[in-house]
Amino acid sequence: MRKLLVIAADQEVLGVKPGSHVFKAAHEAELKRAAGEMMQVVVATPSEAVAHYPDAEAVAAFPLRVPQITELPHARWLHSFSAGVDKILTPEVAASSVLLSSSKGIHATPIAEHIITFCLMHARGFVKSITAQRAHEWQKNESLGEFCDSHVLMVGLGAIGKEAARLAHEFGAHVSAVSRSGKGKPDFVERLEKTEMLDELLSEADYVVITLPGTDETKHLFDKKKFALMKRSGVLVNIGRGSIVNDGIPGMTK
Repeated sequence: MRKLLVIAADQEVLGVKPGSHVFKAAHEAELKRAAGEMMQVVVATPSEAVAHYPDAEAVAAFPLRVPQITELPHARWLHSFSAGVDKILTPEVAASSVLLSSSKGIHATPIAEHIITFCLMHARGFVKSITAQRAHEWQKNESLGEFCDSHVLMVGLGAIGKEAARLAHEFGAHVSAVSRSGKGKPDFVERLEKTEMLDELLSEADYVVITLPGTDETKHLFDKKKFALMKRSGVLVNIGRGSIVNDGIPGMTK
């Protein structure tokens, strides 16, 4: 019988809060219902999964848990729970007939909330305040600002970029964005341009948010020249791959 191997930790038992990143018992039941008698569905932890490599035809997991294709002699389909597939798309996979897919789009809510949290932490000086609180230092923080009325530049306007832009707009920020096409501007984005206009928009932004995938095209998109165009007070939030930013630190952008 064909086998679908889902590599997932027992997250509910571990106490992980519900969300789009959590594989639940209900998901396992739905997969088995959909597969019926056509395919066996096995949900295993990373250590348990090894025993199923020899006969698994389909494997679903987060990228770092997906085995090398050389360990999966009967693999026909690899699925990434994350949006990115660069960790899975090895030369061996690219040269094979294996189907590769991802869960692109489902992580918009938690990642967008993560982005806005970073922006609010900076605007409200949370790191400094919490550090002082732990040290029992009760001095007024005169450096606090407001996220409202700030200028946010979204570099990339996919599912995550759009949701982060929408949330920023709801907080009263002025949102601009760049994308490859420069088309399909949502109402909550004041200005949308093609990526070629990035340099022009950088100088206006208080917060620059990168939501791009890691590709040859995006590698080192941000370097000293880009940083020089930003405001000295500007904040960069990179929720995409580390390779997008060339920070000059050996080993940090591989």
